[in-house]
Amino acid sequence: LWFITRIQVKRKTAELRASELNFRTLIDYSPIGMVLLDTQGKSIYRNRRCRELTGHNQPSAAMQDWLKNVSITDKERIQYKFNQCIENYATFEDVFGWHHKNNKQIWTEVQIIPVATEKDENKLFIGTLIDITEKRMAESENRKLSAALEQSPVMVMITNLQGVIEYVNQTFVDDTGYSRSEILGLLPNMMHSGKTPREAYDDLWQHL
Repeated sequence: LWFITRIQVKRKTAELRASELNFRTLIDYSPIGMVLLDTQGKSIYRNRRCRELTGHNQPSAAMQDWLKNVSITDKERIQYKFNQCIENYATFEDVFGWHHKNNKQIWTEVQIIPVATEKDENKLFIGTLIDITEKRMAESENRKLSAALEQSPVMVMITNLQGVIEYVNQTFVDDTGYSRSEILGLLPNMMHSGKTPREAYDDLWQHL
């Protein structure tokens, strides 16, 4: 009986270790950055993705170390909010950038939440970091494009696939005398005044 019990314990121990290994692998290779923090703001554990995003390679680090790469424009605000999160055992949410040694900037959406435990001395925080760099860059490019279209010296009209007008720039408004509220949602042929040759409208429709 003792021999059987010992075999069962070994089997259960092996299963537990395998389960822990699987869980650690799942966390460590997650595409989302993950960090476990103590009540001093020290990172007890950070997965690979978290270390990549923050630019700090050590699995654990003091707060001032793993936050040192926060971009200068965000650092003061993030430091204050993070301290409030730790001191008040509260939730932290923000979007900010990290500057890496190669001058590459990474933008992340960060959330940190307190973990409920049975004992106060075991208070911890779990944080997630999501890379939104591509989204941020796309938004920046869209703003530049919008500004270029709006300030263009030539008339610009954008329609959907059905030919319904969805956008006109300021030059279009100034040159045609139509306000945006009058023209948006209409078809281009609704503007036909009789002064524009039919061929010009035919060419316009061919390019919509």
